[in-house]
Amino acid sequence: MQHFDFLSLPPSIFLMKERKGKNKLGGLFSILFALVMLFLSIYHFYIYISSSEFDLTYYRDNWLTKLSKEEKKYIREPKLLGIVFNYLSNDVKIKLRLTDGENDFTDFERCNYNLESDPNGDLYCFNLYFYHLDQDKIRALLISCEENCVDPDGNPARISFGIFTRNLKIDHQSKNPYLQEDLYGDNFYVATDTKKYVNHMFEFTPIIYNSSEVFSTKSYEYINTYLNSVQRISVFSNSDNTFFAFNLIMNTHCDIYIRKYKTFLDTLATIGGLFTPFKLFFDLLIMFYSESENNSEITKNVLMKTEKYEYDLRNKISLEKELDKEVPNKENASSEQLHFDIEIPEKEKIKRKEFNINKCEKYFYCFSSCCKKNKTMKILNLCNDFVQNYLSVENIIFNMVLFENFYKDNPIKFKENLYLNQIKQEIEPDSYEAHNTLEEKLNNI
Repeated sequence: MQHFDFLSLPPSIFLMKERKGKNKLGGLFSILFALVMLFLSIYHFYIYISSSEFDLTYYRDNWLTKLSKEEKKYIREPKLLGIVFNYLSNDVKIKLRLTDGENDFTDFERCNYNLESDPNGDLYCFNLYFYHLDQDKIRALLISCEENCVDPDGNPARISFGIFTRNLKIDHQSKNPYLQEDLYGDNFYVATDTKKYVNHMFEFTPIIYNSSEVFSTKSYEYINTYLNSVQRISVFSNSDNTFFAFNLIMNTHCDIYIRKYKTFLDTLATIGGLFTPFKLFFDLLIMFYSESENNSEITKNVLMKTEKYEYDLRNKISLEKELDKEVPNKENASSEQLHFDIEIPEKEKIKRKEFNINKCEKYFYCFSSCCKKNKTMKILNLCNDFVQNYLSVENIIFNMVLFENFYKDNPIKFKENLYLNQIKQEIEPDSYEAHNTLEEKLNNI
């Protein structure tokens, strides 16, 4: 089964007794990376909490088949309209007639430009029904001339009037997108021709707005209509004094909006999606520097261990010489005679040599291949070559073979290794203690 394992990680090489090669520049970039991600996380969570970002979808559909019977009533509701006249001939008298073809209705009144009831208003307000939805409630507005229908030259008098209704102004940022409404309509310039009348229609389009809710799985649906266009349908011969007819029509298609607020999981996905590119960016900034930093630190520590080894070796040799001088017969000497301090001259101590490398230069040269003759660059290249040579697989294996042959003639005492002793003690504590006791007894014999 081990051949199917593709999840296990390759073995790592530890640097300076650490699991990772760490340096101050890497610490600085890590802090910057954490601050950037913290800022982006706060920013996206603020967007999520404030509901200032959402996905919006728009398309058209047939509302007759899409909506339920209960929902269709919002579209079938009559429309409130207002009409205002501007008489071009002061002596023309106009009559408004609201009828369904058989009965006349008087449910229109004076109103202001907000389409609110006002006895002193300049407009007349009334309700019209959509003729193709409910045959029992067909209502049309007829405008006729009662007196002074012709001018002094015998031509039909001309008048101006406008018909307006509340239209929708969608605000996608608001919870209820239909909060803002404006008056919208058209102006007409017509002649009071009593022999024929012109039939106009206001064409309305339904609008359905589906919206999710923040911090919830619920959704809401807002249904309304808006004025789409004004159409001149036809001209009919007249049997009375009517010169203008007006009613409403409704499109079979509707505009559909779907507003979906970002969920908590969407926010986490967005932050997670930003994590990888930003981490890659900071990784690239530190990658070349870390390689040279690790290699130079490895080389520095190797030099330190080499110097320490040479120092210990010289110290041991000097100690043996002093022992030979002070205690000629070491085998018969007492323990007090063998314990004394020996001063090693300062000049014989090998101190660790610090690399004279400027950190700013080091960072710059790691990203640049120029200035190869610079002292800093020479040191870095030598360190890289040194580590690359001794850590290459073929050199490691070759040196292990040499060491194995050397070990056959010069066995190493593993019991003197601190780490191996601790590991063995954890694995077999009882046998380890018995083995140590036996060793002590043998040494005392």
